[in-house]
Parts: sequence; structure tokens; C-alpha cells
Amino acid sequence: MNTNDTIRSLGGLCTNFLDTGGKATKETIKSSFRIILKDPRVKVIFVNIYGGLTLCDMIAEGIMLAYNDLGIRVPVVTRLRGTNEGLGQTMVRVNCHVDQHDSVNIPNRLLAVACRYLRSMTLRRPQKKLLK
Repeated sequence: MNTNDTIRSLGGLCTNFLDTGGKATKETIKSSFRIILKDPRVKVIFVNIYGGLTLCDMIAEGIMLAYNDLGIRVPVVTRLRGTNEGLGQTMVRVNCHVDQHDSVNIPNRLLAVACRYLRSMTLRRPQKKLLK
């Protein structure tokens, strides 16, 4: 929840929040992405795992499933900390090409990724002609 508060204090807005708990599976993670992606307001997905009971490599498998099966078109930023974090980070980096960060400055990075994405979407939209 602290991450949500920090993002809000920097001018961002979390439209969804999901706590997978210690019993998450790769299918749970994929289903979570499916639910989150139904909301058109989602501009960036931030996966912030503090894995004690949850294995980071299993979370990575779920992210990979989501990438392969759901056609994710928004930026994804991940922070995987805990059991098997090195393996999970490698899996996500190699297979999904997501933006990974380990620093405490993640909310700033998230906002930067979101802003870059929104700017690119604005540039792709056809310009409306002004009527005189």
C-alpha cells in the first residue's frame, strides 16, 4: 500500500491494486493480468513482489504466460524480491523484455514509463482539424 501512496503523492493514480498473497500460482498471475487489462484506464502495470512464501520464478512464469496468451500492449514494470528472485528477474527480462527495477525510486520510474507511453499514444493519434 505504501507504493500506492507514493505514486499518488507524485501525481499518479493506481486504478487497480492486487495482493496475490502467499498462495498465488502462475495461473493466478495470468488471471490477474487478464482482469487488470479489462480496464481501459490502465496505462502501466507494476508488479511489485515481496516474495517470502511466493516464489519469484513462479511469478515470472505467470507474467510470461500473460505475455504469451493475452497480448499485453501496455508497459510492464517489475520488482521481484524474495525467494528465487534472481531466477525470476532473469526469466522476465529475457522472455518479456519488461522494465525491471530494484531501487526504492520505483514510483518515479513507473511514472516516467507511464508518461512516455502516454506521449507515444498521443503522437500516434490522428490530429483533428479545427473547424473555422
